[in-house]
Amino acid sequence: MVAWQLSIAFTLGLPFAYLLAVLAVIAAIAWLRRGRPAIDRALLIATLCGALLFAAAGFALSRPYLRVADDHPAAKRSPAAVEAYSGPPWIFLVAPDENLIWGDATSALRDGLSSIPEKTLFPGLVILGLAISGLWAPVYPRWLRRGLGVGVVAISVVALGFRAGGGLLWPYRLVYESLPGWQAIRVPGRLVAFSSLGLALLAGAGAQRAAAWAGARRVIGWRTGALVAGILALAIVVEGRGLPFDPLDDVAQPKGPAVPPSVATVTAPQLHLPAARPTDNRRYILWSTDGFPKLVNGRSSFNPAFTLRLIERMRTFPSHRTVALLARLGVKSVVLHTDRVNGTPWDRTARRSVAGLPVTRSRRGDLVIYEIR
Repeated sequence: MVAWQLSIAFTLGLPFAYLLAVLAVIAAIAWLRRGRPAIDRALLIATLCGALLFAAAGFALSRPYLRVADDHPAAKRSPAAVEAYSGPPWIFLVAPDENLIWGDATSALRDGLSSIPEKTLFPGLVILGLAISGLWAPVYPRWLRRGLGVGVVAISVVALGFRAGGGLLWPYRLVYESLPGWQAIRVPGRLVAFSSLGLALLAGAGAQRAAAWAGARRVIGWRTGALVAGILALAIVVEGRGLPFDPLDDVAQPKGPAVPPSVATVTAPQLHLPAARPTDNRRYILWSTDGFPKLVNGRSSFNPAFTLRLIERMRTFPSHRTVALLARLGVKSVVLHTDRVNGTPWDRTARRSVAGLPVTRSRRGDLVIYEIR
């Protein structure tokens, strides 16, 4: 399960690995303090095998990332990049615009932020109230309640990130500078995935405490514990709803861009133009799931210097120089999206002649396809 989480993304997988390491250290200390009691052999073997499997998976998954980092130094997250996604303490009071209850109420705070989707970290008032109540609920041992509370606060503080000029006074800066691999993470706020787990556990204890209190009382001859539990669950679902409440389906929804004709059969590797904007490249990558042809446009949250230079030199495509360059690099075809060229260097590309060039040109709807012979 941990290896699966790591395979989704290192952004959460890496902190998850460190969390497990911290828990392992705590467990070891507790075991020593209790006089080294005997450990079930089957449990010990299973744990060691799981740890080795996770380490092997992490090593294998890290190889491509490390190779990219070595080949492209710009891939490393600078302090300035982390600062752009860091926020003030009041981001924990900001809900997403789509939130049914708190979207409008927190708009004044939200409008003053940049990178808003990464900084709407309000967990919900019901969850907070139940979690605070759970700190005094005897459902869990006292040490566990205290540990969860300290963990939630500590992770929340770290999730604020840091200011580039703030020295080491920001806790996240210590983590960023000290722990291996952490400089690859640019969005500190995503750590709330772990503080949310702590809040959920404490809120569960708080809900149990409320249900037990209500269950000890009778209203019109029947106990109300189950009713209180149901009301709390409903309140959490309603407050945490991330989409507008639209029972009549009359709220206007955004219209997605039309999917272009398939290029799965076009010879790859392919270069799609225009390609100067991140939004263009991300669309091409999404659409390439039809057949998964190799793309020059493939990129993540950083743009390799090679890709930047190549796309810059394609401003005059098709020409003898640009076609020769693509042929030398092994690019077999260029796909021009004529519905996306307005205001770009490629707005007149479709009208340029290919006479004398080793290129075959064809058209599929809004696409002009150039196959390099």
